[in-house]
Amino acid sequence: AQTGVYPMISPGGWQLIGATPLEFFDARCSEPVLCKAGDFIRFEPIDVCEYYDIRQSMQRGTYQLRITEVDHGN
Repeated sequence: AQTGVYPMISPGGWQLIGATPLEFFDARCSEPVLCKAGDFIRFEPIDVCEYYDIRQSMQRGTYQLRITEVDHGN
């Protein structure tokens, strides 16, 4: 029901489920943190080509993150 996301390559003790091409922290951005505590994240499998395509788009600043607002009845 819960997993951890490392903001950068580092050793750790969590059961890792994969790697992401997304940068979870970028000090150059007006909002440097990709997600906040309490956000829901859906992980989707991608192949190696898509991984590197997304990574290059992130580095160029052209990647468009898909965000879906969810109403939890609050």
